Amino acid sequence: MPASSLLDSEQNDLELLASHVGDTTLGAKGRDDPFHFLLASAPVSSNAPQPTFMIRIVTGPAPYRLPTLIAAAFLFAVGGGVAAEVISARGLGIEIPSGWEPETPSSNMRLLQARVPGAGGDGEFLVFHFGVGGGGGVEANIERWIGQLELAAGSGPIREELSVGSLRVHTVDVSGTLKASRIGSFPSTDLPGYRLLGAIVEGEGGPWFLRLVAPGATAAAERDAFISMLEGLKS
Repeated sequence: MPASSLLDSEQNDLELLASHVGDTTLGAKGRDDPFHFLLASAPVSSNAPQPTFMIRIVTGPAPYRLPTLIAAAFLFAVGGGVAAEVISARGLGIEIPSGWEPETPSSNMRLLQARVPGAGGDGEFLVFHFGVGGGGGVEANIERWIGQLELAAGSGPIREELSVGSLRVHTVDVSGTLKASRIGSFPSTDLPGYRLLGAIVEGEGGPWFLRLVAPGATAAAERDAFISMLEGLKS
């Protein structure tokens, strides 16, 4: 069967599946390419953390299509959790936490950008990649991040390291006043009560630089999601 016919069949199956769940948006792209993707969203149960979830389904050679559909069917059927979108960032697979809102990067220096809503006010999540081996060393970048805030009295940066498969991740957590700067996305006036969660990911093709800057209450609420995202990185 031609690839386009297989894709049509899969889309029909997903539409039928979604009709048993609720209102659903469904799209397809690249019908003439041997690899395709479908993007689908549907409501989950009322007690789920978020009212909707999103699945990105990548379809390729025929042997991989059926497992993909089975996985999608399971997620639609259970309807009790949230499946975040996995984005490939120049060789690094990142699962953006539920509730974070991906945006078009406002600068060509930014690989990924997302708004992070929260009770304390919106934060911003950014991913940078300056080519293989680019962007400077771990220590210099972490010290630069720490220097972007005037530390709160009695506090200091919290640094940790973790291994995720073949990746080595260096993290920093620092709170204080976000200093005004004319560089990048920083404010024109000092902003007290902010927090920076940063990670430098070393691995083949890296390093990658991940940074969340947000009001303290928002960063505190999203810290676990940030760490879970790091633990789920794929090389």
